Amino acid sequence: MVLAAGSIHTSSDTITQVMFDLAEHPKIFEPLRQEIISVLSTGGWKKTNLNKLILLDSCIRETQRLKPFLTGEHK
Repeated sequence: MVLAAGSIHTSSDTITQVMFDLAEHPKIFEPLRQEIISVLSTGGWKKTNLNKLILLDSCIRETQRLKPFLTGEHK
């Protein structure tokens, strides 16, 4: 249970930070939206398709790089 609670907290924190970063950089919305529509419309929510969301992965990784969870530097 402790691990489950910890994993939920870190995931929700990461998603929140990604949304804050996207709000600060609205120019990325349209390219990200187009990538998601393009990838998911060709095959749906399959693991192989999720691996094709390169820009989304880059956005998440950049947020994690700039604001790692354990540093306490969150907004």
